[in-house]
Amino acid sequence: MMSFKLNKSNGILYRMMSIIWFVIIFTISIFAFTIIPSQRESLIRNMESTAKIVATFVDQVAVSSIITGNYSAIVDQSMKIVNDRKSILYIVITPKNGNSIVHTAGKWRYQPLGSFWKPNKSLTEKGLFVRSNLVNQQVYHYSYPIRYSGIDWGWINVGLSVEQYHKDLRSIYIRTGLLAAIAILLGLVLSYIFARQISGPILCLNKVTKRIMNGDLTARAKAFSVNEVAELAHSFNRMTESLKKSQETLIAARDYINNIIHSMNESLIVASPDGIIRTVNQTTCDLLGYRENELVGKPIDLIVTEAEKDRRFKISEFLSRVTSENGEKRYLSKDNREIPVLFSGSVLKNEAGSIDGVVFVAQDITDRKKAEEALRKAHDELEIRVAKRTEELSATNQLLGDSLKEKEILLKEIHHRVKNNLQVISSLLYLQSKKIKDKETLTLFQDSQSRVKSMALIHEKLYQSQDLANINFSEYIKSLTKYLFRTYGTADKNIQLAVDVENVALALDSAIPCGLIINELVSNALKYAFKNKNGDDPSASSQSNRIEVRVSQNSDGKYKLIVRDNGSGFPETIDFRNTRSLGLQLVNNLTKQLEGTVELRNNHGTEFEITF
Repeated sequence: MMSFKLNKSNGILYRMMSIIWFVIIFTISIFAFTIIPSQRESLIRNMESTAKIVATFVDQVAVSSIITGNYSAIVDQSMKIVNDRKSILYIVITPKNGNSIVHTAGKWRYQPLGSFWKPNKSLTEKGLFVRSNLVNQQVYHYSYPIRYSGIDWGWINVGLSVEQYHKDLRSIYIRTGLLAAIAILLGLVLSYIFARQISGPILCLNKVTKRIMNGDLTARAKAFSVNEVAELAHSFNRMTESLKKSQETLIAARDYINNIIHSMNESLIVASPDGIIRTVNQTTCDLLGYRENELVGKPIDLIVTEAEKDRRFKISEFLSRVTSENGEKRYLSKDNREIPVLFSGSVLKNEAGSIDGVVFVAQDITDRKKAEEALRKAHDELEIRVAKRTEELSATNQLLGDSLKEKEILLKEIHHRVKNNLQVISSLLYLQSKKIKDKETLTLFQDSQSRVKSMALIHEKLYQSQDLANINFSEYIKSLTKYLFRTYGTADKNIQLAVDVENVALALDSAIPCGLIINELVSNALKYAFKNKNGDDPSASSQSNRIEVRVSQNSDGKYKLIVRDNGSGFPETIDFRNTRSLGLQLVNNLTKQLEGTVELRNNHGTEFEITF
C-alpha cells in the first residue's frame, strides 16, 4: 500500500512525482483545449453542410417559382423536407420584394419578415446560432442566396435544431473529462512507481552517507540495477573504502606518533602561547622527576633555572621569532637539580596560520645523535605519507579518465548498434522486395529501404567520427546519393550528380530529418525527373541529365538546402504542399520539424529550396 507521508528523506520522490504529474496535467490540458474546440467546429461544419445541402436542393426550383410567381412546387418540396427531417425546423423563402414563404412542421404560410431574413453578402452562406421567433427556440440559422443570370432574386433561410448538437457537445465534454481523470489517476500511480524506482537507490545512498558521517565506515551502498545510480553506488563504495583506509592510516600514524612521543628518549614539552604546559612525555617526567599531572597545567617557569630566566627564557621570545631556537639550556628538576640539555624551541601554528603554542624538545648531550636519527626517521615517514597521498590522487584521476573513456565507448557502441539494426531492417526490405513482382509495390519497398538507409548512414558516420555529437554532412550526402544512384540503377541512364556542400556539421536531431528530405527529393528526381523529358529512356537525351545537391550556411546562421534537376519539371497541376505522395508529405513534415520553409521553382527543371 502506498504511503504518502511527506518527510525530508522523501523530498526527491515527491518533487519528481510533482514534476511528472504537472507534465501529465499540462499535456492533458493542452489536449483538451485543442480537441474540444476542434470537435465543436466539426459539429458546426456538419450542421453548415446539412443546411447548405438543403438550401441547394430547394434552390433548384426556387428561381423558376419566384420568376413565374407559382410557388406550389417550392412549397411542396420545402414541406416534404421539413416533414421528413425533424432536425430541420423551418425553411423560409424570402423574395427580394414581397412576403416570405415560411415552412414549418406540418404547415406553411406567407408572412412579412424583417431585414434579418434578407442578409447582405457578407452574411450569406454562413451559419449562426440565434433564437428564432418562428419556432420559439434556439436554432442554427443558415442563409443562402438565390441567384440566376447574375441577379439576386432572394434568399433561402434554413433553421436546424441544435438539440443534437448540444447532446454531441456534452458527450465530448464528458468523454474528455473521463479521459483526463483516468489519465491523471493513472499518471499519479505510474509517476509514484517511476519516482520510487529512481529515488529508492538515492534514499538508500543517503542512509549509508549518514552512517558514514556518524563514523561507521563499514557501511556500503547497494546497487539495485545497472544504471548511473548503480555506478554512483559503486563509486561511493570505492570512496568509502578509500576513506576507511585513509582513516586507518591516520589512526596508525597518530598511534605511531604518540608512541614515538611517549617512548622517545628526548624530553618533549608543549606549552600554550601564554606559557602553560599542555603536554609532556614520559622522558620529561623521568628526566625532571615529576609525574605527568604535576607538570600539565603549570607554568613553563617551573622547570627553568633562575639563570635561564635571566637569559630571557620566555614564551614571548619564542613567539616573536620566525625561526626556532637551538642551543644548550638547563632544566630544573623537582629536587632542584640543574640538568644540561640540548634544547630546541619552535612555534606551533594551526591550519589558519595563527599561533597555537610552542613545543620544546630537549635531550642529554650524550643522546644527541640518537635524537637526530629519530628526527630523520620522522621526516622520512612524512615524505612516505605525502607520496602515498599523491599516488592516491593520481589513481583517482585515472579512474575519472577511465570512466569518461568508458562513456565515450558506450555512446559509440549505441550508434553502432542502431546502425546495425537499421541495416538489418534495410536488408529485410531488400530480401522481401526480391519476391515482389508488382512494380508499384516494389517501388514502395525501395523507397522504404532508402529511408532506412539514410538514417543508418547518420549513425554509421557518428560511429566512425571522433565527434559523437555532430556529423560531417558533406561526407554523409556523398554516401547517401551514391547509394541512391546505385539503388535506382542510374549508371546507364546518363544522369550526372553534382554535390556542393560546405564544411557543415549538423547535430543528430537535425541531420536525420535533413537526410530524409534529401533522400526523398533525390529519389523523386531519379524516378520521375527525366521520364517525360526523354521518354522512358533518360539516356536518350543529347543533353546531359543532371541532379545537383547544395548545402550552405547563411550569415544569419540558417542553413539552405537546394536539390535541383534539369528534367521535365514538376507538374503544375499538383500542389506539392497538399498531395497524396508520401515522399512529399515527408518533405513538408520534416521541414516543419526543422522549423524551416520549403519553396518549389520550375525553371528548366525542378528546384526545391529548404531553409532551416
